[in-house]
Amino acid sequence: MSKILPQFPLQLVVFPNEELNLHIFDPRYRQLISDCEDHKIIFGIPTVIKKNDPRIGTSVELVKIERTYKDGKMDIKCKGLQSYKIQKFIDPLENKLYAGAEVEFFNQEDDTPDFILSQKIIELVKDLYQFMRINKPINENAMEFRIFQVAHKIGLTLNQELQLLSLLSEKERQDFVYQHLESLLPIVKKMELMRKKIQMNGHFKKRTP
Repeated sequence: MSKILPQFPLQLVVFPNEELNLHIFDPRYRQLISDCEDHKIIFGIPTVIKKNDPRIGTSVELVKIERTYKDGKMDIKCKGLQSYKIQKFIDPLENKLYAGAEVEFFNQEDDTPDFILSQKIIELVKDLYQFMRINKPINENAMEFRIFQVAHKIGLTLNQELQLLSLLSEKERQDFVYQHLESLLPIVKKMELMRKKIQMNGHFKKRTP
């Protein structure tokens, strides 16, 4: 079943349950956020890649207007809800400055992960962070771990993140991320060895004759 949803196109992917901070300055989207505040409506953030028309997005709820500036600009907090596919883009919506779209929400399939695969992915992410010297927390409980929790933090391109968003089950998302990490880690390890060799160049080295 389709629904008309206000649209706020951005060059990023928003995942369900993701918390997002935005600075709103364009008059169109200031009107949109005011409508969300006044009428308790949700809006969509479709992903724009280059100049291509957006096709997939995530519905978002306004959690809080953190600050309103004298010139009308705003800092807001939002939360991602559910991914969708755009059927028809409407720019602008009737009597509004901002655009909208007729969207069809994805029917999310089984959200139950493969817990053994979850543990493998957790270990791969930990290895990635160790080699790249990244100090970020990760949920190490395989029963609670979900792919969207780390989706922005494992080196995916914007296209890959969008592909991940379009997958309908947690098991599909697990397979996608596992394959990505399995191919990425050897490259990261190789780059780390190269970095160490470059750092050693010019230093005294102990050689065994």
